[in-house]
Amino acid sequence: MRSILSLALIGLSTLTSTALAGPNWTGFAGLVDADGDGYPAFVGTSTAASTGYSGDVDCDDTHATRNQGLDEVIGNGIDDDCDAATADTLPVSDPEWKRFIANEYGGRAPSSKVFVYEFDACTAGASATPVTCTVDLVDGRFVVTDGYKLADIFINGSVVLRNSGQKADGREVVTAEQFEHFRGSTSATGTTRGTGVGKSYVDRSAGVLIEADKAETEARLAADVIHDSRLDGVEGRVATIEMGNAGRDESINLALDGVASNLAAIDAETTARIEADRILAANDRALEARINDTDIEVDGLASSGVAVNVGVAGGVNTQRERIVYDESIRGPATGLVGFDASIHVDLDQVLVGPFVTQTWGSDGVGSGSDSASLVGFEGLYDISDSGHHLGGFGAWRHTSAMSNMLDTAVPANGACGGLSYRYQSNSSGPIAVSPWARVGGCGESYADKSARLTEDGSTEIVDGGMGAGMTALGGISFNVTSARDR
Repeated sequence: MRSILSLALIGLSTLTSTALAGPNWTGFAGLVDADGDGYPAFVGTSTAASTGYSGDVDCDDTHATRNQGLDEVIGNGIDDDCDAATADTLPVSDPEWKRFIANEYGGRAPSSKVFVYEFDACTAGASATPVTCTVDLVDGRFVVTDGYKLADIFINGSVVLRNSGQKADGREVVTAEQFEHFRGSTSATGTTRGTGVGKSYVDRSAGVLIEADKAETEARLAADVIHDSRLDGVEGRVATIEMGNAGRDESINLALDGVASNLAAIDAETTARIEADRILAANDRALEARINDTDIEVDGLASSGVAVNVGVAGGVNTQRERIVYDESIRGPATGLVGFDASIHVDLDQVLVGPFVTQTWGSDGVGSGSDSASLVGFEGLYDISDSGHHLGGFGAWRHTSAMSNMLDTAVPANGACGGLSYRYQSNSSGPIAVSPWARVGGCGESYADKSARLTEDGSTEIVDGGMGAGMTALGGISFNVTSARDR
């Protein structure tokens, strides 16, 4: 198929080159080609009658981009093809035209005349009875009714079949029977315009059609050889699969025999376990009686569970003070007040889980409120077996400080880590008080850009940077989960 398309494209290229070549005007006096585009113009008072030249004459011999061999460029206001019209107007908008190029012409834009004639053909068909062709502006397609084709049929350069009376530059709506009748011709003078993408503007003229048919036959024979080879490979793979299936069937049968044997063993084991359970139940009853007679105090045992804590938070964040143009845009410390929430998995003497702290305050710079957010994870160990837990935490910190420069926020992001403390009460009850504290160091990067207002009223951009500091927060939370019993 690729060989056939290549020959067709070569034929199209040959025809196009011939069509664009200038006329043979050598040997005629009174003609000159000043712009060198292959199309001459009469000199002085020379005319067709005085020179005997009756070929195409350049309508503008000062520009090589204007002659009868060129296609008209839509919308440039220039008579590119010297047909006395400045442009062939497309009947659709630019976005719709792009959709037609993508969907109807496979991404290759046709001549504007081709599209206009084909568009007119479908528009004329839409008013006929029955409807044979319509224009879909949404999808960008010529929708031909089932039983019809979009094509022109030629023999020896003359139109044989064209239903709507348009020129020969574009396709027309014909019946499928008419199309198939002429499409099968192998005459050396026959020409058919196909309907598929990539074939909509391919003329196969005398001589080219014979070579294309020959190449198509050779390509089909080669494809048949490849197809037969692939079929042989498929048959071989099918045979291999069948052999594999037979082997798997045998393995499955053996496995089923083993399953039956295992089921018999399981039945015997089940009977033995029932007897063992009877004996264990008797022993359990005897042991329970002994426990009831003995007062045994078990210390240090506790049930595990999930502790959900919510409460208030307060403290201070420190960071690198930012001074730009002798003006502080971020203070060295921020006093904070806010709230804290955490979820801990209580593993007897160990608490692990995530936490979120959101606080607001001021670093003394700027007119607005500053804020700090910590999202992290902590793990704590009950160091005294009385509810006092000590451990460590890691968190992501986001701060936002209002700058004196234009009162814009200067955000920073970074990581913190340090020590955590929490008193997880052992008392019973639906709500328990839980003091906590977190102290650690932080590293962060400031916003890439911030702005300041200069003395002349313009705005300057200030680069961001890196910084280090610490966080020291604490507060009171309330354990809102069910009571834990140590």
